[in-house]
Amino acid sequence: MHRYFADKNYKVAYAEAPDKRGIDNGLIYDSNKFEVLSINPIEVELPSKYPTRYILEVKLKTKSNQEIYVFVNHWPSRGGGEVKSQPNRIKAAKVLREEIDLLSENNEKLNIIIMGDFNDVPNNLSIARYLWTNDYNCSTTVEPNRLYNLAYQEFSSGNGSYLYRGNWNMLDQIIVSSELVGSGNIKYICNSFQLIKPEFLIQQDGNYKGSALPTFGGRTYLGGYSDHIPVRAKFIINK
Repeated sequence: MHRYFADKNYKVAYAEAPDKRGIDNGLIYDSNKFEVLSINPIEVELPSKYPTRYILEVKLKTKSNQEIYVFVNHWPSRGGGEVKSQPNRIKAAKVLREEIDLLSENNEKLNIIIMGDFNDVPNNLSIARYLWTNDYNCSTTVEPNRLYNLAYQEFSSGNGSYLYRGNWNMLDQIIVSSELVGSGNIKYICNSFQLIKPEFLIQQDGNYKGSALPTFGGRTYLGGYSDHIPVRAKFIINK
């Protein structure tokens, strides 16, 4: 594998969170291209007071001195059912929205990337109303100081990153600020958001054919990487 990364210098931005399972958020970045200016673990206090993962805020600077705020998320699960667990994800959305509003008070033209497993889909209340995101496609008229969900087009086409009881759910998303889909120096490449599906990540037969191949199925070791299909988006950084 080293030959694929010979020209990279990857590092990890990370903060230990109180999640009892030890499942935390981190950001892998190429230190040849980015410098970490700050790491801010944002605590989410759930209504139940049960400890959950931090939202990880990482402030990066490019070699051309442009700053980017990256928020890595893994919101509370749907354990107990979507409706019963919904207040937990709404709380995570409120906390993240408050942080973004605070940062935007002095600068409405921030480069912001919000990504991760939200355990909700783009039109759920937590994301659409409380995080206050907007649908996005390449013909969208971009308004200043808004958040745009790059996953919405795939979601509206019936695609998803997680298969549950025969239904695809777009739980894994990338959301960006107006600057990144407008005329800023860092720009999203239109239609580059996609689900990553190489054969070795996908179950090829059986009841779950087409879904991501997890590491375990119950207590059975399956040798996969995750039960979620990864997503990606591409950006151009103008010098």
